[in-house]
Amino acid sequence: AGEITGDGLRGITIPANSQHEIDLGPLAGSLDAVGARVRSSVGRVLAVAQVSRDKGGDFATSTVQSTRLMVAAIPAGASKATLLLTNPGTSRNVVRIEALGEGGRFDLPGFESYAVDAQRTIAIDLTAAIEGAQLALVITARDELAASTAVTVGNDFGLEPGQVDDLSTARQELIGVIAGAGALQLANPSSGETLVVVDWGAGQAPANRTLPAGAVATIEVPAGARSARIEATAPIAAAVLLQGGGQPGFAIAPLQPAGRSQASMPMEADPGLGR
Repeated sequence: AGEITGDGLRGITIPANSQHEIDLGPLAGSLDAVGARVRSSVGRVLAVAQVSRDKGGDFATSTVQSTRLMVAAIPAGASKATLLLTNPGTSRNVVRIEALGEGGRFDLPGFESYAVDAQRTIAIDLTAAIEGAQLALVITARDELAASTAVTVGNDFGLEPGQVDDLSTARQELIGVIAGAGALQLANPSSGETLVVVDWGAGQAPANRTLPAGAVATIEVPAGARSARIEATAPIAAAVLLQGGGQPGFAIAPLQPAGRSQASMPMEADPGLGR
């Protein structure tokens, strides 16, 4: 119902090399979806949210705001898939939700145009529309917003932050740590096919896969692999679906550009900070 206000949300001082915890439970009440925008006036901060439910738990890492976002991996057979959209702006936003599947790119039925009111976080249940298929999502918005997904597999759920769908050359080389057994899901949002080569590290044979335009594919993680480095002929998105190997639970770990860099960003001062 709009921005949530309360004690302890503004004017927070975090000493160097330390952390600060905020309990969002009392502020959220009975709401099933809450977005949090963290802004600092001096210095840098990293925000991570711990989410617990009756069926499992996970950590929500920081996402980005953009008019073009991607969710790299919704695995086949997921019992529930929820898209979370946060609109921090002061005007209504209109979004379009597309899917990348094994056969290519298509509009997700019923979600060709979806409104998100100002300063709202909404949870969109995509379970029926997806029908258990292996997909990636592309969200296109009129104004900047943030997106993530909550995907339930078995008795646990995984949270996956949205990534910028920027088609930059940086996304032709991705890297990630593999923390256990599972599968690597690849998504090609470009208009042409791409050749993907996955290097699993020392002692492992590389994997090759050709992805058609707008398509997704899965490669099983070989036993003993502890990292994945991807080189592709076109920008792609990828995530590791951690499940199996005798371990309970489920998690999603997106891969990041190997040569990640970011230019200095202009400071946006909040006149109400500390009041």
